[in-house]
Amino acid sequence: MSGATKILMSSGGVDLPSDDQFNRVDFLSHFDGANNGVNNAFDDGSDSNHTVAISGNPSQGTFSPFSRVEGEWSNYFDESGDYLTVATSSDFSFGTGNFTIECFVRFGVTTVGNGQGLFQLSNGYLNSTTRGPAVGADNSTGRWAIYHGTSYLLHGSIAPSISTWYHVAYVRNSGTTKLYVDGTEILSVSDSTDYTDTYFTIGGWHATGYLLNGYISNFRIVKGTAVYTSNFTAPTSALTAITHTKLLTCQSNRFADKSTSGHALTTQGTPRVITSIVPFLTSKVYKSGTNGASAFLRGYGIATSVDVTATGSDFSYGTGDFTIEGWYYREDTGASYPFVYSQGDMMQFYFNNNTGVFYWYIKDSQTGSQVLNSNTTLGNVRFEWNHWAVSRSGSNLSVFINGVRALTEASASNTFSAASGGGYKDLMRLGNYSTDTTNYPFGGYQSDFRILKGTALYDPTSSTCTVPTAPLTKITNTKLLLNMADGQVLDSAAQHNMSLVGNADSSTSDKKFGTASLALDGTGDGALVRGVQDFAGDFTIECWAKTPNTSAKFMWNVGQYKMECGITGNILRLWTGSYTSFFTGGEFTVDTWHHVAVVRNGDGTGNIKVYLDGTASSTTISDNQTYVATNNIFVIGGEWGSTSSIHTGGAWEGYIDELRISRYARYTSNFTPATEAFADKGQ
Repeated sequence: MSGATKILMSSGGVDLPSDDQFNRVDFLSHFDGANNGVNNAFDDGSDSNHTVAISGNPSQGTFSPFSRVEGEWSNYFDESGDYLTVATSSDFSFGTGNFTIECFVRFGVTTVGNGQGLFQLSNGYLNSTTRGPAVGADNSTGRWAIYHGTSYLLHGSIAPSISTWYHVAYVRNSGTTKLYVDGTEILSVSDSTDYTDTYFTIGGWHATGYLLNGYISNFRIVKGTAVYTSNFTAPTSALTAITHTKLLTCQSNRFADKSTSGHALTTQGTPRVITSIVPFLTSKVYKSGTNGASAFLRGYGIATSVDVTATGSDFSYGTGDFTIEGWYYREDTGASYPFVYSQGDMMQFYFNNNTGVFYWYIKDSQTGSQVLNSNTTLGNVRFEWNHWAVSRSGSNLSVFINGVRALTEASASNTFSAASGGGYKDLMRLGNYSTDTTNYPFGGYQSDFRILKGTALYDPTSSTCTVPTAPLTKITNTKLLLNMADGQVLDSAAQHNMSLVGNADSSTSDKKFGTASLALDGTGDGALVRGVQDFAGDFTIECWAKTPNTSAKFMWNVGQYKMECGITGNILRLWTGSYTSFFTGGEFTVDTWHHVAVVRNGDGTGNIKVYLDGTASSTTISDNQTYVATNNIFVIGGEWGSTSSIHTGGAWEGYIDELRISRYARYTSNFTPATEAFADKGQ
């Protein structure tokens, strides 16, 4: 069945559904927006109520710096060069003393027996000569294994499964090392090794050929303490910085050490911070005021931006105080100089993708004198949320990145005046250079952009500032506030933004549950779900669909010709990359809501099934390949066309409702489809 239960909520005594597997829901949309609702209409939340225009088709959605609370994030590693290195430190020289290294891990590969490393301490990052402590799934057996000492490998008797979260703890206590999985001891060995190495790697072991495909959350190192000395109940909530904690990471909206040590982390490859696949259930439904929102700017050679014409005096700061701030999550590296923000020639914030530095360029007017033109090494870090702010008080002006002052100018007493005269001189643009429409697109997400005139919210004379922990609000002197929370077609799992293409919108005229559904006219309408990871291991893709005719068409598509679900005549079909197709034997009748589910369960014969209205297909296929989501896009309503479109041929005509992607086999036999909207919270 669906794994859904019910609990009684205290607010009004309303009985709301919950899902005890909601932490494995990658995407869920009820499509319950306003009639004719879209995702590309932006409002200014300040009293100024500036008109906000768009270039291209930026889309609003639920992925934000606050999608989940601190501790309820994970890091995704794709096995293709992804891992984290921690700055070398004596904190990781355990000597002969006690220590605890623990985390939550979920393997994403179809089989684990190809060498999957979780972490390694050595005398060089992923050094194959000296290894230990290290934990992973061994390449020869697929079973849990540890290194300790200089080369010793010890295998457990059991192998981890895919699509399952495990709590793993590697503990040395008084000369004995033990490996606990979900609180149960599975390995034990005498270990008096004097560990003097200082290089720590997360996401791999031994060498680059033994990297993790999967997810790590709440990674913690405690030096000098055996946190667990016998079998225990595995944690069910976020780990904290207890006494002697030397590293606490993989649990927040960026790659950062949340312990008091504050170790620097460096990304190798393209690991991501994500919210959709985590070890903990959340009992709270997504709310934009609490969890935030963002705008997705396409990049990949396509210019999209959010534009505000800076007319009047709101954005001429004179000699007074001001603050400009926002959040960014960068993905694309296609442009040489992707612009986060530009206000004409007066203020610019952009990256140099060739050198891995960011630039602040500030003039006192569009044509005036240069105040600040500096670059700061940031590294070419992508796939994490970063807060930025520029603040002036008196003659002091500073730029902060993630609460740390990156640039400063002690004589910035200039008069800052936005030029008038029309054209690009007055234009404030997020996602591109204000005087250009094609060459400098930012690819990724931006959130919570705010301008204060007359207030230095962050002290420019201080080396640090407090990073916001909740969506920004309208406060005194707010002249512009873009929360990016005006989208109507949303992901309740708070991980993805959707771009609606063609004439797609939310419609109240017909729906299965709730107040609306996604309406598609069959001429290239659809929704492009951004940031979806490849489909490895178990999964369930399901939705309700309705159509007025049975001509060939597609409900959804993973990648370009990778995996597609649709109908031919009145027969439900699934096409894979090898063009295998099979049908249910049931009738997909017109003008009728049908539930469709595609499920992969395990690594065996006939492990992919298609269910129509809860009844399994008469044929199955055996398929363990990884289905690659091209540019990390999942297509609703047709086949892949590009990063901004779908093919007009085979586009769905009718309605789609309650589309959910779960990263496990939710159905393993015939079932009765849900009789209410899917739950968008855990227990």
